[in-house]
Amino acid sequence: MSNSSKILSCPENLSNIICYNPTGNVKIINRDIFAVSSEFQARGPINAGASCYNGVAFGGKENDLQLWDISSKKSIWSAKNVPHDNLSLRVPIWITAITFLNSNQNNSETDTTEKNAEPTVTILTGTAYKQLRLYDVRSKRQPQFSIDIGDFSVTAILPGVTDYTVYIADVSGGLYLWDLRNKRRVSTLKGNVASIRDLQTNTSRNSIVSVGLERFARLYDITKIERENGLKSSYKLISTAGYAPNGHLLTSAYLKNRLNCCLLCDGKLPNTSHKRGRDDEEDEEENDDRVQAYRDSDEENSDELEDLEDESMDDENSEEKDVEDEGSEEGNDERDEEEIEGEM
Repeated sequence: MSNSSKILSCPENLSNIICYNPTGNVKIINRDIFAVSSEFQARGPINAGASCYNGVAFGGKENDLQLWDISSKKSIWSAKNVPHDNLSLRVPIWITAITFLNSNQNNSETDTTEKNAEPTVTILTGTAYKQLRLYDVRSKRQPQFSIDIGDFSVTAILPGVTDYTVYIADVSGGLYLWDLRNKRRVSTLKGNVASIRDLQTNTSRNSIVSVGLERFARLYDITKIERENGLKSSYKLISTAGYAPNGHLLTSAYLKNRLNCCLLCDGKLPNTSHKRGRDDEEDEEENDDRVQAYRDSDEENSDELEDLEDESMDDENSEEKDVEDEGSEEGNDERDEEEIEGEM
C-alpha cells in the first residue's frame, strides 16, 4: 500500500479492518494477527471511502460512487451522474466525503452481528464542487437530490443525533448542522479557522470531535445543538456535566501537528498508577546516578574545551609575537644597511 493509504473499520467483522489507497487497491487486514486476509481491486482513483456492516463505498475524482460487497469482493451498485446543467454541459464528479445514513454502525442500540439486520442503502456524499448528494440504492442510480451547500469544498460528513441531520465540514474550517428534510443549514459550530479533515462521534452520540490543519482538536456537544434548534432526538442524553454555557464547544486541545484523522473513545483510560516500592527507589537512584555522571562528563568536557581554547589563544599570541619580532629584526637589518651605505 502507498503512503497515502487510508483505513476504515469493518463492522461486519470487528477483527478486520479495510485499507485502501488512491489507486483502488483494497485490502482486508485481520487486526488480531495483522495480516492481509484478502484483497481486491476497486475502480480508482479513490479520494473518499466509508464502510457499513455489509459493504464499503468508494468515490473520487471523475469516479462516481460505487458500492462493494466485502464478502464476495464484487461491485454490487454504482451511481450515475446527474443530468447536464442548464447550459447542456456535463457536471464534473469529484467525491471527497462519504457516509452511510441510518446505518447499523451508527446506532449504538443495534447489534451489528445480527444476521437478519436490514442492509444499509442510503448514502450521502460531499464533493469538491460544494455539492451534497443523497443516494438510495433501492430506488435509482442517480441521487435523490443534489444541492449546493456553500462556497467551499466538502471535506467530511458525519451523521447527527437524529436520522435526518448531518454535520458537514469544509476546507475553510466551517462546520455546519444540516437538516436533510428541509435541505437547509440550521446551525454553525464555531471555533475552527482552517481546513477540517475528519469528524468523529462517540458511541453515545452526544458529542463530536473535529480535527484539521490548524492543529487543534475540538469537542462539541451535539445533543444540545440539535435540541436548541428544535430537532427532537431519538437518543437519550447520557450526561450534561461539563457543558460550556457560552456556546456548544466543550473544550479544545492543541496537538502540535496537522491532523488528518481522529477517534473519540468512551470510558476511562486504564489506570497505570501503582504503589511505590523498593524497585522504584532503586530505579530512581540509578537514574540519578546516570544523570550525575552525564553532568560530570559534561563538566569535564567543558573544562577540556576551556583548556583547549586557552592553549589556542596562547599559540595565537605566541605566533603574533614571533611575527612582530621578525618584523622588528627586519627593520633593524634595513637600518644597519642604510647606515653602512651612508658611511661609504
